[in-house]
Amino acid sequence: MGARGVISSSAFSPVRFAFWTLRVMKQPSLIIYLCIPAVFTLGDFAVAGRREPFGVEMFSAYFIESYLFYAAPHLLWAVVATLAKASRPVWHAGFIASFIALMAIASLWLGPQDPSGLPLQWMLYWPLAIVLQLVIAGGTCVYCYIKKDAHPIIPRDVELER
Repeated sequence: MGARGVISSSAFSPVRFAFWTLRVMKQPSLIIYLCIPAVFTLGDFAVAGRREPFGVEMFSAYFIESYLFYAAPHLLWAVVATLAKASRPVWHAGFIASFIALMAIASLWLGPQDPSGLPLQWMLYWPLAIVLQLVIAGGTCVYCYIKKDAHPIIPRDVELER
């Protein structure tokens, strides 16, 4: 232990990562935003439960893997926004962008299906989510900067020279 209580001086330490993860998960809005993909996962699981008998493989494929697929853009944004120390409006804008991408791709299922029967529209989900996150969160960042209410990245206690 060093003078400041640092356990390890390496760039990556499992202890630092654990504390960082706990700090991220303390965000109440993150828990709410991660429940949105869970709703889609439960829908997939319910539909699959009608077709197949319940088993470990079915649970793994339709519950765990589906949740990770739907939640990946949300989790990626949580990491990026936390590392960038984004302001609250930018934080929420990225999650809203992921939600919009999820709704947009899910609504394509109501349209005409691919002749092969494969849900090919889901190949667009992650790229669309990333593009929308860049556009919507970037737009929010610019808006916050122009409005001068809050700097989009720098915390409120730091004074800026303009």
